[in-house]
Amino acid sequence: METREQSIDVPYLILSHQYWASEAALVAWRRNQEHRYSQTQGIKEIFVNYRIRVGPRICSWSVEDHSEKLPWDQNSIQKCILTLRKSRDIAVDFDDASVNLTGRYASLTSKEQELITFACDSFTDALLSKFFQSGAERADLFLPNRDYGLFDRSGAPLAIS
Repeated sequence: METREQSIDVPYLILSHQYWASEAALVAWRRNQEHRYSQTQGIKEIFVNYRIRVGPRICSWSVEDHSEKLPWDQNSIQKCILTLRKSRDIAVDFDDASVNLTGRYASLTSKEQELITFACDSFTDALLSKFFQSGAERADLFLPNRDYGLFDRSGAPLAIS
C-alpha cells in the first residue's frame, strides 16, 4: 500500500508513505528494473534532495480500537515516528512535550484526509491515551532502523547488482 501527501507547510515537499509486507518484498522492489530507471530519473531530473526511513510499523490504533494499553514494555521503545490520520476539517489537539511535530500533509488521493507526523523519543501509555482524546481517526507507530538521504548514504542498504 502506498499513500502520497503534499506538505501543508513546506511548498514542493511530498511524502510518499509505503507499506511493505516484508523486507524481501522491499528488496524485490529495489531490484525491479522499472523502479531503478524511475529512481535514476528522479535523482537526475526531479529531486533536489530526499530522505528515506525504513522500519516496521509496530502498532496501529483507530477510533474503533479502544485498547488504551501498549502491547510492549514502554521502556523498550526509543526514537519512533508517530503518524496521526484525520479529516482535514477536524482540529487535532496533541500537545505533548515528549513528541516533536515534524510535518503536516494533505492527502493527494483523498482531499479530505490529513496526515500529521511526530518524532518521539519514547511512546508511553499516557501518550496513547492522548491519541484517543485528540480527535484523530488513526495512529500508527513506526520504529525506523534505516534513515538516509540523497547526500547522507550512511544508513542506506548496499548497492544491488
